[in-house]
Amino acid sequence: MTRALLCCGLSGLSLVLALSTALIQNENRAKGIELNALKEECSMLEAINGDRLEKLLEKDWAPLPFTPREPKAPAHAAPKTDGPGTTPAKTPGRADA
Repeated sequence: MTRALLCCGLSGLSLVLALSTALIQNENRAKGIELNALKEECSMLEAINGDRLEKLLEKDWAPLPFTPREPKAPAHAAPKTDGPGTTPAKTPGRADA
């Protein structure tokens, strides 16, 4: 009697497992179809963008002209000195204040 109950319980559990697996697999299939459609859409967009990129790269873009600029002076420059313990050097052409 105990063996028959255990066998019936085991077969019932395997039937429940098979049905739950079938339900989950059906949901996974539906999600897979949605993801495949999204992947196809993305691959079409990538192909369009790739064609546009190739058309842009086919054009001969000349290099930009180089125009050198003077370096910017630091905002807080320390006054120049001739050495330690000496007064700051005077800039030629400036009047003393």
